[in-house]
Amino acid sequence: MDAELGVDELTRVLGRVFVINLLSRRDRYLEMGGQLRKVGLGWESSRVTHVAAVRPSGDAGFPSVGAHGCFMSHLSVLEQAINAGLESILILEDDCNFVHDISARMGAVNAALECSDWSLFYGGYHLYGVPAPRPQPGSPILEVAPEQPVWLAHCLALRGQALQALPDYLRAVLSRPPGHADGGRMDVDGAYSWFRRAHPHLKTYIANPQIAYQRSSRTDISELSWRDRLPLVRLLMAAGRKVLNLRHR
Repeated sequence: MDAELGVDELTRVLGRVFVINLLSRRDRYLEMGGQLRKVGLGWESSRVTHVAAVRPSGDAGFPSVGAHGCFMSHLSVLEQAINAGLESILILEDDCNFVHDISARMGAVNAALECSDWSLFYGGYHLYGVPAPRPQPGSPILEVAPEQPVWLAHCLALRGQALQALPDYLRAVLSRPPGHADGGRMDVDGAYSWFRRAHPHLKTYIANPQIAYQRSSRTDISELSWRDRLPLVRLLMAAGRKVLNLRHR
């Protein structure tokens, strides 16, 4: 059995946890409950806020309906955090899994972050266009250049100036058409990268190696494949994804 973190170890530096979950995805709600328990938390914790994901009726110029909803859900979290006067937050999407040894690694991550001037921290990520960094002994976090796009936002912490400035930035992106020179409607992880490039003084760090990954699961962002539209095949796909997630650990 995986060792669990002490209460508040995940949130001690990263801040209150906001979990974005589409209400129709009860399966993901239950799976996230297990992930929260792994880090010494739970849905009932005062340090965890369940955010009902937005499910719009159309794509409104975004790559898909799901991408539109994801963007609006992240914006909602940021607005809630600012209204609550929070200094730092950790956003988790409901397909986030923590690595099995997070309890052994989170202390070093926290210590490194406390000694840095971080504004954004990615626990899980894909560095667009470049190979994933090799784990470096003694360096639980690595700084990422502002011009380096970072894809995925399933485990993203924000604090200080970044947290304060992002809602206005995302609303500006929302006001512009796709392909606009200043950044138009796009996937939210792309918008975060555009924000980072526009604010190079706000430093970004990534976990080294990653402390979270996206659980293999039926998508809510893109159009479903035929495998997920047929009931019997969907059940087989779900079983296969569970096996894949166990292997990923």
